[in-house]
Amino acid sequence: MYNYFIKPYDTILIPVMDQWLGPTEMVTINVSMGNAISYYICGIEATITDVDYASVKRMGANYMDPTSKTLVTSSTKDRIIKGMILCSTTSVDRAVTIEFGTFKILQSHVIKSYNAILVPCMDHILPAGEIITGMGSGVNYYITGQELT
Repeated sequence: MYNYFIKPYDTILIPVMDQWLGPTEMVTINVSMGNAISYYICGIEATITDVDYASVKRMGANYMDPTSKTLVTSSTKDRIIKGMILCSTTSVDRAVTIEFGTFKILQSHVIKSYNAILVPCMDHILPAGEIITGMGSGVNYYITGQELT
């Protein structure tokens, strides 16, 4: 979320599914001067012995360009894409296009200014050799998944 405005006495839920936070990374919350926000963050701490979570990795995270670029590079193994978050970091609406291999999963989808969306991947299989591409100037992306053995 970036420059997101919360109405007085409102509650929001940020649906972050299967996202990976590295050992030196953190969640940061900033509020406007004179304002206060209460928050609750939950998750699990996975270790290399946790069968369901130990192999979840960040596959791509960066800023998108106005022209198509690779968001997740190819691999020699099939992969499961578990989660994708897109966040507009500009004061204007932005159109986003995302392709998994040759399949468009978003085509010029408009993300409102300073809004974030969760793309429901639900364990989408990305075959070996395929990539994820996308374009959307002023949009951050964060993609997690697992390589299959």
